[in-house]
Amino acid sequence: MKALLLFLVLPFVLGIALAHGAVIVVDPSQDLQSVVNSANSGDELVLADGIYNEAVINNKNLNIRNLSGTPQITSLRVSNSSAICEIKNVRITTDLNATAGMMRMLNCQISGSINATTSSIELIKTTVTGNANFGGGIRTEAGVRIYDYARESLR
Repeated sequence: MKALLLFLVLPFVLGIALAHGAVIVVDPSQDLQSVVNSANSGDELVLADGIYNEAVINNKNLNIRNLSGTPQITSLRVSNSSAICEIKNVRITTDLNATAGMMRMLNCQISGSINATTSSIELIKTTVTGNANFGGGIRTEAGVRIYDYARESLR
């Protein structure tokens, strides 16, 4: 009876475990780009508080969030993502670039510009202090502030 139960339950448990990506904790002493390169689509990168160099996510769907504090990434580029890359509680200190991708920014700060070409970026409780150039689409919800310095106005 136990063998039959194990035979019926094990595939279900393994299917759930395999459906979710790995959770990878990243320390500021690690090279973020190397971690991104070795990650698989669906993985979640959990960043400890600190400063990280530029990250380029190409042909992958990764989620990035904070472990503690507000980690800073100098620049983030996402291209050719087939599903939404979700970024939570992170500060981008220069530019955010997306090409043929989908992104969701939750409770983030972007100190530079957003450049989106044939991309869609969803901003939720996210502050942008640079220019916003969208060739795709933008969806905003309460708490989002986009300031365009060139026009000196809120959008």
